Amino acid sequence: LQTAAGFSSYTGYRVQVSVVCAGTEVGGANNNAAKRIDVTVTAPGEAPLLFSQYRGNF
Repeated sequence: LQTAAGFSSYTGYRVQVSVVCAGTEVGGANNNAAKRIDVTVTAPGEAPLLFSQYRGNF
């Protein structure tokens, strides 16, 4: 069970999510064959951290 309890300790953090077609990035002939999900987390006063994952369209 996820609740909002404890989220107050993340004041000032920033999260961005981006989803783009990326089939050709993973060797597919069709760009719609996969998506790339990018999540960028920025802590207050820190450099952004980028996490990326690919998901196939099966």
